[in-house]
Amino acid sequence: MPVSLPQKTKDQLDTLLSEAVKEGKVPGASLVVGSPDTELYFGASGVKSLGDPSAGNIDRNSIFWVCSHTKLVVTIAFLQLIEAGKLTYDTPAAELLPELADPIVLDTPLSPKSTYSKAKNPILVRHLLNHSSGMYALVDEKRPDELNVVYTSAAYVGEGPHGKERYSRAEFYRLVKRGFPAVPLAFEPGTNWSYSYGCDLLGFILEDLTGQTIQEYCDEHLFAPLNIRPTFYIDSEIEKNLVQLTYRRRSDGAFEKWADQLSIPERRKDKMGITLGAIAMHSTLSEYLAILQHLLLIKENRAKNPILTHETVSRMFESSLPPASSKALFQFTSMGEIYPKDSEVELNFGLGICLAMEDWDGKKKKGSGFWYGWAGTYYFLDPQTGIAAVYGTHLVPTFDPEVKELWDRLERTLYAGLQE
Repeated sequence: MPVSLPQKTKDQLDTLLSEAVKEGKVPGASLVVGSPDTELYFGASGVKSLGDPSAGNIDRNSIFWVCSHTKLVVTIAFLQLIEAGKLTYDTPAAELLPELADPIVLDTPLSPKSTYSKAKNPILVRHLLNHSSGMYALVDEKRPDELNVVYTSAAYVGEGPHGKERYSRAEFYRLVKRGFPAVPLAFEPGTNWSYSYGCDLLGFILEDLTGQTIQEYCDEHLFAPLNIRPTFYIDSEIEKNLVQLTYRRRSDGAFEKWADQLSIPERRKDKMGITLGAIAMHSTLSEYLAILQHLLLIKENRAKNPILTHETVSRMFESSLPPASSKALFQFTSMGEIYPKDSEVELNFGLGICLAMEDWDGKKKKGSGFWYGWAGTYYFLDPQTGIAAVYGTHLVPTFDPEVKELWDRLERTLYAGLQE
């Protein structure tokens, strides 16, 4: 039976957003919730650009840099290629990207001088889809004050994106290798989970196989069918509606206007040399919700003109990692999630999404998929309950405690108010 959201709960969500801004918890925030068939709630409060009233307030048309939400979209696009027979889950990745041939497993992954041995197993396409390749997006040892900032990974913000020359794949691979003779891995492919460059590499493969850019492919095969217009870059037109980044609070509690305090990937179209399929997308929250709603419809076998088959979407929600991977997933996601109990929750990973393997008291249910974006965005889709939600702020560094707390309160309020 379809769920609904009473006006009382909508008012409570409105109050949470407005009070968080009024109390200085976040400079601005927005939440959109939907069932597979309809939008149940949209709310927003605060400014698009700190200290710039002329930029206006966050609203339905506001565009967020959704960062790692990009991974799900690129995964969907890649799964379309598998359905079309262009490759399989078990295709060795090195057949498509020779740079991934003969990877090495480091004895001490965080050390630039680690000893290593040749990997026993090849990296397969399935390993890129579920982040079990052994590759990892390493923080830069030169920036110890930013250890929780994923984008200090040299391959995302190193010399290439900020240099005089346009970034290239060759430069990307050079920075990924970090001086080692081959692509370094933290573990044997398929044996564990690590936040990785998998979706960036899927993007490279997609562009090679289709002869289109990621933007061109997604415009044709994902975005147009859903009547949405996300973008993998920004330009002057996009920037009119863009929610700008805000830097962390000063010691007096006030927010600091963004002035490139942290290194971030290049986002302007005229300066980009490659498109990073893990982090590059920009979207309104409602547009991103439309993607999640469509996946729920496919899973329920009710989608008209589905962009993936029911079988493939069902597979996205199936565990694909050994149980031992749950600890690595918990350690990573606990930076961004307030979990409903003191002990570790059981997690796994499907294709493109992290999976809750148990009910979270007062929050999402067993079988839900979820993930985060570096700049303060979150999403989940809960097939058991029949809802999806997308939340956005733009306060960095990532995983700000107040951003996490607001997300937790919004999710709990949402679930407490749902009616069948």
